[in-house]
Amino acid sequence: MWFWVGVIALSFVVLMLIEELFQMAMRRYINGPFKLELKLKSYFSKQS
Repeated sequence: MWFWVGVIALSFVVLMLIEELFQMAMRRYINGPFKLELKLKSYFSKQS
């Protein structure tokens, strides 16, 4: 009985962690290119 409670609780926690990581990765993927472009623009404007 308690074994299954533990398994269910553990799988729930793992799923929450995976969802959190997935959201972080998506946010980084969406923001990444845009931020990189801004960094490059500011870098080149400093050089000139």
